[in-house]
Amino acid sequence: QRASFLGLPADTPSISSAQPMAHSTVAASATPSAASATAAKVVSGNSAPSQPAKKPRTEGNDTKLMDGWQAVLERTRKHAHYAMEYTRRFEEEGKTWRRPSPGTRGKLVLGLDCEMVYAKDDTNALARATVVSFSSAFFRGGPGAGALPAFAKTILVGHALQNDLKALRICHTKVVDTALLFKVQGKTDWQKHKLRSLVSLMRSKVATLQNFSPDAPHDSRQDADWALQLALYEASIYPKATAPLKLQTFPKKIFISEIPMGTSKAEVQGLFRGGVVAEISNQLQEDTGKWLGRATVTFQSQADRDAAITALARFACVHAGPFREWSSRRDVAKMQAELEHYFSRFGRVAGCRVFRLRTVPGQPAYPPVAQVSCHPATARALLEAGDLHNIATHRGFFKVKIVEEEATKKRCTVPLSSGHFVAKVQ
Repeated sequence: QRASFLGLPADTPSISSAQPMAHSTVAASATPSAASATAAKVVSGNSAPSQPAKKPRTEGNDTKLMDGWQAVLERTRKHAHYAMEYTRRFEEEGKTWRRPSPGTRGKLVLGLDCEMVYAKDDTNALARATVVSFSSAFFRGGPGAGALPAFAKTILVGHALQNDLKALRICHTKVVDTALLFKVQGKTDWQKHKLRSLVSLMRSKVATLQNFSPDAPHDSRQDADWALQLALYEASIYPKATAPLKLQTFPKKIFISEIPMGTSKAEVQGLFRGGVVAEISNQLQEDTGKWLGRATVTFQSQADRDAAITALARFACVHAGPFREWSSRRDVAKMQAELEHYFSRFGRVAGCRVFRLRTVPGQPAYPPVAQVSCHPATARALLEAGDLHNIATHRGFFKVKIVEEEATKKRCTVPLSSGHFVAKVQ
């Protein structure tokens, strides 16, 4: 009964394939992955769904489920990050994006996920989009490969869906984002579950979630289907909701990131005796334009993992501030760049983060402070220069203090012969 009102109506409207999508220079993927081999026939530019669904039902059990879908829509909209990730993006970037066709009949729920690639003129180009219903994948293709359905009343479901809508250049406000639905236990809204972690955590409750290999590549159909099943579960248990979930833990793994391009696997492996370093996967960072790598180190036991993370040489943590002359500044990125430039005079610096301490109600706002990650030799040079420093844009003195971090800290910056990487346990 639930599936009957979620299918496609016979008069499904669509965005014409005569209007090419963004990044049309990227070729469509020719072969769907194995996970989608059993999917129903995919809609091409001139085809239609093979079996039109019946008109949605709105009485009986379907009414309760529709109330559930309305509830998860509202939960997405009320999340603290919805305005930043959707409303503001639509207002600032989405002025020329496509809008769904108005006046469309039928109430639909569809899952959406996109795959991106690096292209010559676009570092995050759309390669393939997949739209799934509860019974099939009825659209799967690349830019210009077919008609992407667009419904004014469609509820689009996805994980971090704002990125997919940006890739497709579609402005759609009726969304359910599973990254916003499922909260992390004991954490702020900034901490979110990854989709694969959610699948592992929720499999005992949602029997339709398919198992997966941790090393399997990204599959847009599988991700769209996972998000759809998770959202359906939340809608079906309304008025209840899943309580915040603990972050998934990996007691035998160390995750390493920000590995400089060209770093050999042998050099990284030499830092993790007793562990096995997987192949390094490099990705282009959209914000910096640099290629950085990721890899996982696997150990025989948690004790071996903990011993390895403790034994790592690590960058020192430097606290600097307060920067009273910067109290009225809001250009955080520029302040960070200015401090990085200054501290780099003393040696290698991995990064700098400027922030403000939380203000006590009724008290004036604190001036900004900074946390700098630098090579141990750089930290020693700072100590030798004294604990009071100033720079051209901050004539007044600010304090610099080297912080002794615990060797068992869950995240640390590790020096390499050239550059550094970040090691993290979860």
